[in-house]
Amino acid sequence: MKNQDWRLYKRLLKRALASPLFFGLGLFGFALYATSGAALADIMRQLVDAIGAQDPADRTRLPLIMVGIFFVRGLGTFLGTYYLEAVARNLVHRFRVDLFKKYLTIPVARLDQSGQGSLVSRITFNVEQVTQAATTAVTVVVREGLFVLGLMAYMLWIDWQLTLVFFAVAPLIGVVVAAAGKAFRRQSERIQNSMGDLTQKVGEVVEGSRVLRVFGAQSMATTKFAEVSDANRRQNLKLAATRAVSVPLIQLLVAMSLSFLVWLALSPGFLGEASTGTFVAFITAASMMAKPLRQLSEISAVLQRGLAAAGDLFTVLDQGEESDQGQAVPGAFESLEFDAVDFGYDHTEQLALTGLSFRLEPGKVTALAGPSGAGKTTVAALVSRFYQPVRGMVRLNGRQASEYALADYRKQLAWVGQQVVVFDGTLRENLTLGVSMDDDQIWQALALAQATEFAKQLDGELDAKLGSDGTQLSGGQRQRLAIARALLVDAPVLILDEATSALDNLSERAFQQALEVLSKDRAVLVIAHRLSTIRNADEILVLESGAVLERGNHDQLIQAQGLYAKLHHEGQG
Repeated sequence: MKNQDWRLYKRLLKRALASPLFFGLGLFGFALYATSGAALADIMRQLVDAIGAQDPADRTRLPLIMVGIFFVRGLGTFLGTYYLEAVARNLVHRFRVDLFKKYLTIPVARLDQSGQGSLVSRITFNVEQVTQAATTAVTVVVREGLFVLGLMAYMLWIDWQLTLVFFAVAPLIGVVVAAAGKAFRRQSERIQNSMGDLTQKVGEVVEGSRVLRVFGAQSMATTKFAEVSDANRRQNLKLAATRAVSVPLIQLLVAMSLSFLVWLALSPGFLGEASTGTFVAFITAASMMAKPLRQLSEISAVLQRGLAAAGDLFTVLDQGEESDQGQAVPGAFESLEFDAVDFGYDHTEQLALTGLSFRLEPGKVTALAGPSGAGKTTVAALVSRFYQPVRGMVRLNGRQASEYALADYRKQLAWVGQQVVVFDGTLRENLTLGVSMDDDQIWQALALAQATEFAKQLDGELDAKLGSDGTQLSGGQRQRLAIARALLVDAPVLILDEATSALDNLSERAFQQALEVLSKDRAVLVIAHRLSTIRNADEILVLESGAVLERGNHDQLIQAQGLYAKLHHEGQG
């Protein structure tokens, strides 16, 4: 095992040893199992010799010893199997929880760069592979390894010369195992990548099922999925082929050693003074090694698969979290300001925002307008501190945003996005997100979000189950839910990123009236394509290619006959 692999494996074992009692009981059980193996070989010696001696006492003694050996063997198997499986399940649980927590704390930019399939595959498929390396591998190595050592010690005790002859093929077995191990590692990494692609394709189909049906693209989607699935199939077959070759090859080498021993034993005078029972016991012990040696050779595949997965998981777990160096706690909200902010994404050299300046204040509605790709949603990401400016500064109450503790800073914000996330749970749980609130507060927020009517129609009202991703809600209902969720936060800054995109005209007008009430004591940032949403805004910034092209209120911008007036005219048309 390479140094890097050994370091990975030590990290895995350290996690497994978080349950030391279970781990110890498991190892003790397999130690009992291994000890009973050597005892079984010796009972064969005693049995063969007893047949020739015809001692009446052996008729009682030997059967009782055999029952005792199998009782100890069964007890050891139970302890080892059950308690190491408990260690494995605990390990899976801890890995998944740690990964889940990590997904919620690593920088959003890194999540954006990872495919959804890869993120899901890690927490489902890869974790299971790692667990097999940490526990299944330990199980086999301890159980079969101790079994082999016990048999070796017994064989050396009976006849050390014959034992050395038998193990003359050990170097050849080592070469086969090493070569197979390299192939297992290479193929396991490819299987992991293909599983991520497979999960990604399934996620795309589930999310885009309606689009695929409407456009009749089922055949295209099926073809692409079949290609990814076939790649996964081919990699698994390569792994199976490597295992299918290495295992019988090792068994053949062991059989050759046994055959050579039998050939020697049948030569005249070879046994000398040794009894027939002794030789039978030796051959029995040597034969019993075939199964554990086969399993030890197979464990290389499990181990390499687990180490490949472990490398991937620890890479994620070792990633730094969101930058949170600030310690200041915001006081009463006064303003949130962009001062000559430049920003560009890592994957492109072109800036998404250039020299952006504006100021959010209580009681003021500031709106961002412009064509798609102008940088409007990027502004919301910077306000939320998902990204950091390349140049310029974002200030809260006159201080740089990064000077504030991240959690305290985000308590100043409530956000409604274009893509509404509905969690699997009740309406109440989706609105409060774990914060204790009374029903009056919830119904008041629903009323302001024009969501009271649909909430009362749900079976169970606030305690109605919404299902996975809110499948029983319409687009407009999901949007109203998100708006009510943001209002319940009661934060001084309200960010509406296309928040009314799924509302009908009647609901939008009602929301506009509610927004006028809300903006009396809040700073509101509205990002919109539908300019009817922002015609009453105090200030409208018109963005193009990340820069402010025009600014003013609705009437001023219409009179200017610039880009805003053009977009407004197209929207009216």
